[in-house]
Amino acid sequence: MSTSGKDVEVMERAWNQASGNLLWPMLTRTNYQEWSADVKCNLEAMYLWDAVEPEDALKVERRRDRLALGAMMKGVPPRCTLCC
Repeated sequence: MSTSGKDVEVMERAWNQASGNLLWPMLTRTNYQEWSADVKCNLEAMYLWDAVEPEDALKVERRRDRLALGAMMKGVPPRCTLCC
């Protein structure tokens, strides 16, 4: 994703504001549909959804990919994760 300095500043500000105020539901065996909709909405609010479903996967910055992954992991129980 090619972004200008102004775009980066706007995204950083949105991420900082949103990340502390968003609720991250915990994934369970029965709530995947609701969980995934909430996570997508949260990542869109943080300007990170395009790191999850990019137009060109080769152009996703690693930092944005890791931010999106870290945000999603807030709602995944430890027993469901593997070492990365």
